[in-house]
Amino acid sequence: MSRIIIFIDFDRIQGNKSLDYVQFESSLENIFDKISSVISSNDVALTFNYKHYKLNTTTGIASKGIYDGMIHGGIMYILASVYNKIKYEHGLSKDITPVLSRTLVDARNLNEKNGKTISKFLAKPLDILEKSAISSLLYEGYMPVTLINGGIPVLQKLQYYQEFTGEIDACAASSLLAVLVEADTLLIVTSYRCISIIENNKLVDIQKIRYDDMKKYFYNNNFKNADMKNKVYTSLDFLEKGGKYVYINSANNIMNGTYIHA
Repeated sequence: MSRIIIFIDFDRIQGNKSLDYVQFESSLENIFDKISSVISSNDVALTFNYKHYKLNTTTGIASKGIYDGMIHGGIMYILASVYNKIKYEHGLSKDITPVLSRTLVDARNLNEKNGKTISKFLAKPLDILEKSAISSLLYEGYMPVTLINGGIPVLQKLQYYQEFTGEIDACAASSLLAVLVEADTLLIVTSYRCISIIENNKLVDIQKIRYDDMKKYFYNNNFKNADMKNKVYTSLDFLEKGGKYVYINSANNIMNGTYIHA
């Protein structure tokens, strides 16, 4: 049995489009159906990226942090509801546990505007504040669902935390969580079957590859798109910090896409 963080990049899977509830639920059912065998035989935590999920109104919401909390809570509720249906259909025993999480981000190179911290780039995650709770749930046999859109971003101020109004690199946050809870595997579920690079003017799919070889590809080759390069960068970072295995694949190709190992 392995300890696995499954990062579902739902924005990428749906082509950065917003879905209605019925479409959202149907797509989630398909994804859970495909990863059910991984869930049943491993210690698993789910992380999820869907920044195109919006509330119908922002009236009366005091801050972005509160808005993020409402968004994340809503997504986790839907994930838990859909999973419980799949759990029944597949005879799974693992209970899902939503964990609203905060992510401490790197405040360097950020600007101030109208009293708010802003950045042109996705903030780099430094720590997951609920990491101990997530680790304990994994140890007890639960499946935490957490780090929606990378978690609620916060900055440290003295001995407490304050709101950060930017956004987090959700894939990097999932990789960081994998390191913090000592997972040996990071499974990235995205829109493409595997990582592809452009080599000698030809598109080459990457299947099984060692860390050292992928690192050479990262610095010396062009990837099919920028998202692929970002996910490879995150994967290499996870392996450098003690991880053993990374899988990058679509929901229809679970653990049969790109496999990077230490």
